[in-house]
Formats: sequence, structure tokens, C-alpha cells
Amino acid sequence: MDYFIPKQGATPAFGKSILVLPQPSLASLPQLAADLIIHTLKLELVGYLGLQDFVPAVSGLDSSDPAAPAPEGICFAVEVFQNKARTVTVVLPRSPVIRARKPHHAASIEAFATAAGFSEILIVASIDAATRGDDGLREPTPLRHYILSSTSSSSSPDSPLLKTLSTLAPPYVLPSTSTSSAPSTILPLFPHAGQTRNLFSAFLAATPAPAAPVAALLIYASEGDNEQSAEFLAEALVRVVGVQDERKGEGWTRPGSWEVGLMGMEMGRERQGEMFG
Repeated sequence: MDYFIPKQGATPAFGKSILVLPQPSLASLPQLAADLIIHTLKLELVGYLGLQDFVPAVSGLDSSDPAAPAPEGICFAVEVFQNKARTVTVVLPRSPVIRARKPHHAASIEAFATAAGFSEILIVASIDAATRGDDGLREPTPLRHYILSSTSSSSSPDSPLLKTLSTLAPPYVLPSTSTSSAPSTILPLFPHAGQTRNLFSAFLAATPAPAAPVAALLIYASEGDNEQSAEFLAEALVRVVGVQDERKGEGWTRPGSWEVGLMGMEMGRERQGEMFG
């Protein structure tokens, strides 16, 4: 489990926890949604994962209040967070995987997930909205789900995650592929979805097959101002993983970096200038 480095003083526990893997993908929606969940539900930083496989990135710590003094410390390219009950584990990457390290990364994630004994594994990714066919455009939601049928997920009908996922979103099917619901070991393409297909391939090739169900929550997206889409995906993700939502009717807590740099007024003006001239 050397791929995971625990934070000093933290007490992570992965058994019986759902592993959530947001992928750097189109419009960064999975990362933004994970950021909202981490800051709103106050998930605890418990460690770092696979830093050797990602483009190096270091920054100051983020806060929920842009007006408050920045907290002391630094954050790294990939951080691991858990809720207090240790039932949900979110691996948040802040930079992409180095191209030459992609095979190692996928194999290491599979090995880490298996050794840690996660109860369920959920990949979260955005896919290119331009790939939707007519049937996809008729669906009332941009969400889709994909379940890796060759793992034990196909024999886990009592999985709460799989039940909620199947209820929340229709299955992901590319317009050019068969709409048959029969299980298939041939992975579809996931356009602009980061390492989604590589991770599925690693779990598919694992011997023995993963004991935990492996699935993906996908959202059709395009580049642009995606704050509302990130909140929509965060709502869906909270529902799928069943984490306790303590907002009590309040909205999402946006990280301070959103207001100051990433999506603040200054950046908003720049985006509008680029868009409208």
C-alpha cells in the first residue's frame, strides 16, 4: 500500500468505505463537484495517493471563506479525503496523470483498491456532450452510469451504490454501439473522460476479479462556465454514495479559490471577453 501515503496524525480506515475516483476530464466537472463535497461536508484530509504518477503541483491550502486569512500549509497534486464515519473516501486529483505513467497509475489504483478492501468503487467522469445521439438528447438528465459487468458487480444485486446509480441515471451507451443490455467484456469509449477507460481496463484485467463492485457516474459536459453543473453533479454524487448531508437546506460551500481566481468576478470578466470579444 506504498502508493498511499497517510497524512501525519491521520487515522484513515478503508474497509467498508466507498472509493470515489473523480477523473480530470472535460470541463473538470468531477473535480469541481468533489471540491464542493469536501468543503461543504468538511471531509478530512487523510493522505496522498500516487504523487509520482501525476504532473507535480503544489499550492497553498484552500479555504471556505475567501475573505479569511489563508490557512497555513500546502496541498499536493492528489489528496485523499474521508468523512468522519469513514464510509466514503474521495481521491481528488488536481493535475493530470503523466502520459508515460498512465499504465502504472491504473494498475496501482487497482492494487490499492484491492489491498485496502473498499466495499464499492465509483469512477466519476465527464464525457463529451457532442457524442450524444438522438436518444441521448431525449433523456431528461445529462447523467449516465456504467457498471463493469465482468467484476463481481454483476453478482452484487444488493449493492446500495449500484441500485441508486441505476435509478438515478440511464446506462451509458455510445450511439455507434449496440443498445443490448447483455453483459459485455468489451469496454466502450469514454470521450474526454480522462483515465476512465484505463482504470476500467485495469480492474477488468485483475486476477482474481475485484471483490468490490466497480462502476462509473458520468455526466455529459462541454467547456464553459460550469458552476451549476458542478453543483448538480455534487448533488447526484452525494445521493449515490449515501454520505450524510448536513447542509440542512443550505447551499453548497464554494472553496475560496473559486471566488478569488478560478471562477471569481475577475476571471468571469475575462471569460466573457474571450467569449463575446
